[in-house]
Amino acid sequence: MKNRNKTILTKILVICFVLIACSGFSFLMPFRIAIIALFGISMVLDNMKGSSFQFYKSHQSFWFLIFVLLMVIGIFYSFDRVETIKFTCVYLVGLVMILTPMKENFHYNVFGLIEICVKVIAISIILNLFIPHLFSNYLYLFISGGSSAISRLNNEVNNQIYSGLMGEKGEAAYIMVIAIIQVFSKCAADKKVTKKNGIWLCIFFIALLLPAKRMLFVIGILFCMLYIMFWTSGKKRIYSIVGLGTLASIGYIVVSKIPALNKLMERFVTYSYDTTANGRGYLWERAFEMYTNKPWLGYGYGSFNAYASYNGVILTSTREWISQAHNIYIQLLGEMGIIGTIAFLVVAICGVRNFLQVYRRKSNLEKNDYMLLFFGGSIQILTFLYGLSGNCIYYTNQIMLYFWSLALMVFLQRKYARAHTKIRRNKYVLIQEKA
Repeated sequence: MKNRNKTILTKILVICFVLIACSGFSFLMPFRIAIIALFGISMVLDNMKGSSFQFYKSHQSFWFLIFVLLMVIGIFYSFDRVETIKFTCVYLVGLVMILTPMKENFHYNVFGLIEICVKVIAISIILNLFIPHLFSNYLYLFISGGSSAISRLNNEVNNQIYSGLMGEKGEAAYIMVIAIIQVFSKCAADKKVTKKNGIWLCIFFIALLLPAKRMLFVIGILFCMLYIMFWTSGKKRIYSIVGLGTLASIGYIVVSKIPALNKLMERFVTYSYDTTANGRGYLWERAFEMYTNKPWLGYGYGSFNAYASYNGVILTSTREWISQAHNIYIQLLGEMGIIGTIAFLVVAICGVRNFLQVYRRKSNLEKNDYMLLFFGGSIQILTFLYGLSGNCIYYTNQIMLYFWSLALMVFLQRKYARAHTKIRRNKYVLIQEKA
């Protein structure tokens, strides 16, 4: 009976996490906090042994706990207490992910189910190109806000921007980068780019073009280069360069000849004449203002929108700014001060260190774990880079993926540290028997 309950809990965990990760601006978005709460409770129950809770310590979990404690302290003086409480609860779930010994089946099943979801999303984005008003006229119930989202969706389509089931260009581009990372994860594990993976890479890159998000497209290209540089060798590296280079050349010709696909190129050209960081400079000034006023502990995590709205930054008809500062590092300085920002960076550095420690042993990894290593390390890189112009630690679906990447590194480090210890112990016993 206990094993059956554990199996049910594991299934709930997998389904909840995939719904969170792939929700974007879909109809699931309003329920995301509730799903995260259910996910957190299920994790605790899954790791209960009698009346005790199973967990293991690591440098990662220690510094993560420090950051969460700073967030809790921030609740008492936050400029937006509700948002600070919300994000504190989300980070507590992230802390549990890192603390608990998540079963390997959870990681493998989440990876597999996300793989299915991103394929469906990619097809929906491409379908949106051929039927531009598919979601604004017919399937708006699948988008957050329902009928109230129609005007925004029409505005995107009128600007030749397509987001499919994700309901928003940034979310669509982000999940397509996740899809590309997954394909390269499988290529790294297979030690080659199979025909099937090559086809899906083409599909995902086409879908990544359509939301016309510059930074995320550049990051997608970067992962091609990282795969070739660090995950291939010898003739396979040459074949990968030739193959991906050929695809890139064909893709460029196709995109330049088809008006519906060259919106991204147009935005790159437009950006080259923009001397104001695409309007983000004004937002960064508000964040630096927050830091100047309260340099040590800031105004509380998640308080930027309220502060910006109070100081005249307007986006909606309700005279509120709701789109964050578009740079997680500058926003963190304003919200968490220098102390909180350093704590967050230490958490990030611990994640990178864990990745490097496992990467050095990659030749000993099982195929599925090799795949998870590439995926987890790439999500960290995505977060660091996209954080320069995006809000990836302020959208709960994206920050949960980052938490999972940290948890993956702890899981792999622990699994192979134990395997290494077991090998050493067996060698010692063998030597003793021979003696």
